[in-house]
Amino acid sequence: MRNETPLATRMKKDLIKDDLAYVDSVPKSDLPEMEKLLQTSDSKGCLMRVFIGASESIPVRALGYVASAARVHELMPVEQVQIISVANLGSAVNGVDLETVRSQFKRFASVSRFMLRQNRPDLDDIFVFCEDTDANHQNIDDLTPVVAEVLRSDSSLRDNLSKRGSKHGGDFRAYTAAHVAYQDLPGLELRSVDGEVRNEPEQVVSIGCLQEKIFHMARNAICEKLKPTDLLPSIQVFTLHAAAPYFPANGGEQLLDDSFAIDNIEFGNGNPSTQRDMEHIRRFLERRPRDE
Repeated sequence: MRNETPLATRMKKDLIKDDLAYVDSVPKSDLPEMEKLLQTSDSKGCLMRVFIGASESIPVRALGYVASAARVHELMPVEQVQIISVANLGSAVNGVDLETVRSQFKRFASVSRFMLRQNRPDLDDIFVFCEDTDANHQNIDDLTPVVAEVLRSDSSLRDNLSKRGSKHGGDFRAYTAAHVAYQDLPGLELRSVDGEVRNEPEQVVSIGCLQEKIFHMARNAICEKLKPTDLLPSIQVFTLHAAAPYFPANGGEQLLDDSFAIDNIEFGNGNPSTQRDMEHIRRFLERRPRDE
């Protein structure tokens, strides 16, 4: 008997139940775009993007984003996985030290590359590590009036975004505009850190933690004010990371510092949420998806 369930609905369920993917959900609003991708089953032109915030101290836990991306890539037709540092955005909006952030991301990229080569060498050419550039600031500036209009009409959304922005300083309106500029508009300028970057995607799959849900709501509201022809088709996948894994958790956790080595990862430390994220990395290191 033919299965009449839409491909996107089936894929969403598969992602959620897959412990290697570590996925919480896919927004209902993004399922039609996912259906288009799965109907064509052609990866050409579809990029996966994982944004790494401008962190001056990246925890080991951030490797979980790479682990999730590796598994989601295996389940969905994606041409390239781009792990992107928003160092320039963080320097401009949050006032972080650009060179410190760049140094941290290079270390993260190096450890991630080693991890992939040890556990998923078949994905080595699929993953690239890159950073944003100052050239993207104009799109952010152009979106600011639209963001202001949306937030004036939705005080609850404005208050929630303000609370999120206050954790890392800077202008939360500009940070919200950046989410649209980086994830929903074509022409994102990227500079390679490790690997050859493919630009001008036709479709993007974005992976982010649960805290990104409020920004996804804002993105949808803002995109409704823009011309559909100006937008880049996108699909959001939320991981089970309760908080962004590239910022240290309250109470401290193991960092990607000079003393770190892949064989001395500290499992079982930190709060329950951090421990759960670290177990996700352990599963990736101990078991290849195709060995299931």
